[in-house]
Amino acid sequence: MSRHRDRYDISLEILQYIRENEPVKPTRLTHHVNLSWRTKNAYISTLINFGLVEKTAPGENKNCKHTYSLTSEGHNLMKSPDRFRTLYTLFNKEEKICLN
Repeated sequence: MSRHRDRYDISLEILQYIRENEPVKPTRLTHHVNLSWRTKNAYISTLINFGLVEKTAPGENKNCKHTYSLTSEGHNLMKSPDRFRTLYTLFNKEEKICLN
């Protein structure tokens, strides 16, 4: 039986997957983190607003409209997941992830 993932765990999983596989196509990310498209978009929007993830223009693959990559701040934060938890807690008080 798996435990329920909280918002922090999901956000961290998204960041780790992007770091290990960047640039990441939206569909691959959605499948990897096992979220609906809409829910994944809510998390990605929040991480973009935090300045940790950037949406990049399509490269050579014209079938993909965009990809996701970590920003330099995202890379720095991933070196210390405890630092990410602190930042996430502070930002989460101000900006709730809207799943509606």
